Amino acid sequence: MEAVRPLTPPLNPGASSSVVAYDSGTIPLNQLDNKGARLHQRCTVCIFTDSTNTVIRWEWAAPGSSTLRLVQADVAVTASTFTQRDFRLQPGRNKISLVTGAGTPTVWDTAVELSFDRALAQ
Repeated sequence: MEAVRPLTPPLNPGASSSVVAYDSGTIPLNQLDNKGARLHQRCTVCIFTDSTNTVIRWEWAAPGSSTLRLVQADVAVTASTFTQRDFRLQPGRNKISLVTGAGTPTVWDTAVELSFDRALAQ
């Protein structure tokens, strides 16, 4: 079993838009290991962009629910500054998105990977 699994990085969404970095999908009540959602413990998201007002947004839904709820305050991404966050995935659905502000980013470098490491995340 691989310890780290890189994911395809999200493409530049343009101005005032969002793109999904990771989404475990809807998790039925009786199947918490659906598509490895509970096998991976952490998701790491890295971004470097020249866009102002960009944020990393983490949403969660309980098993069997379709209602996404904000887990924590959006993480601000400072323009032209490397930003990285680790997310300790929760039981149920985890959705992590990158949301841009006004103005289309001309620099958009991103990386996303899943990990089995159970350490506390940021």
